[in-house]
Amino acid sequence: MSSTDLEQPDEMNNGCTPLPFVSLLLPVRNGAEFIDGCLERVADLDYPSHRLEVLIIDGNSEDESALVAARALRRHGLVGSVLNNPGRSIASNLNAGLAIAVGSIVSRIDVKTRIPRHYLRTAVELLNDPRRSMVGGGIVAAPSATNSMARGIARAHNNPVVMGGASYRLRQGAGFAETVYLGTATTSELVRIGGWSEDLSMNEDYDLCQRLGASDSVWFDDRLTAEWLAPSRASAIVPRYRGFGRSKVKYWRKRVQSPSPRQQAILAAATATGVAATASLWWLPMGQVIGGSVTAAATTLLAIEGRFSPDDTAPLGDRLISGLVIAPLIGYGWLSGIALEAIKARVKSPDMPEVGRPDVDLVDNSGSTAPPQVVDHRVG
Repeated sequence: MSSTDLEQPDEMNNGCTPLPFVSLLLPVRNGAEFIDGCLERVADLDYPSHRLEVLIIDGNSEDESALVAARALRRHGLVGSVLNNPGRSIASNLNAGLAIAVGSIVSRIDVKTRIPRHYLRTAVELLNDPRRSMVGGGIVAAPSATNSMARGIARAHNNPVVMGGASYRLRQGAGFAETVYLGTATTSELVRIGGWSEDLSMNEDYDLCQRLGASDSVWFDDRLTAEWLAPSRASAIVPRYRGFGRSKVKYWRKRVQSPSPRQQAILAAATATGVAATASLWWLPMGQVIGGSVTAAATTLLAIEGRFSPDDTAPLGDRLISGLVIAPLIGYGWLSGIALEAIKARVKSPDMPEVGRPDVDLVDNSGSTAPPQVVDHRVG
């Protein structure tokens, strides 16, 4: 692409100050079924198409993600490339895209993301403030199927308490934050800090925000909130969040950090509950302890579901699935992942098998150092 193309005035900006050229990074692995819907939203952006390139980085997918991506770029009239990256992990994929990005601004999305029409224009506008090194929004889970289970799974993911209480989960207002969903930043700033950390198989966005300065320079704005297609099967929940829990412990160890106050509160509450239930076995029959614990847990979960879930009009079945099935599976998966990884770290057993690899767009790092290959699908 020539420098003339990059300097072309934007007729949507009154032909005066041209909008900056943006490189949109889309890491993918085994996500062929979600690519077209993602790119359909990108094609509908109100950002001028001649100021945008879409770089789809395929981490050695076992399905036809690269081919589907190339066809979708053409079908939607988007300028971009499909890269094959042997590194496989999200961080490696993103860095492979960053290395060839033409734009002065980089914005990352995920294959299951559905961004609003004003997303890029708003992000670019927010980055005009020099105090902000990264801007992003919240996340709204959408069902990836039409049945009650899929709706219940999405509903649980939209409950900020169930999801750990991070500020971007609240999806309200604007201000500096510890992290944001996805994120948009200047290319120069991302290059300055070395891009995404490839020693992390997850938590790469949180880590990036911390290295950028977190609450001093990372800006949350609810106008940048995007949809995310939640899993459709309950069986996917525990492996996914066990992987997150294990990854979180690895992150704390690698960065020599402690859990945040909200994470400490969650861990303390879970520990206190377990200790109380165990202690009560000294003076109550096991059946009573189990029954009382289940009743108390169900009552608490339903209270949280009713108080913090955003949609009060959902069918009763969706609410019960959300509160009594998915919420405890999320909590169990995350806490068991933390426990397993903490035990592994304590006994220092490198041969303990990894548990719970998350699906589709969250993958383990293969450690490959081979350079990414640009597939001959330059479109536009």
